[in-house]
Amino acid sequence: MQEIIQTLMENPDLIEKIKAGTVQMIGLTVEENELLKEVFQSNLTIDASIRKAWRN
Repeated sequence: MQEIIQTLMENPDLIEKIKAGTVQMIGLTVEENELLKEVFQSNLTIDASIRKAWRN
């Protein structure tokens, strides 16, 4: 997941597409894709959201 977040941070256009729900990351489950969408749509910091996801 860290590698995916790193890729997204390096490609902000992908973040906007995830927020809009127009793309999904290949190789991730539906739940993981929804989590990414939630993270980037929320006001939470990325680090806090990642820690939350890893606890689940």
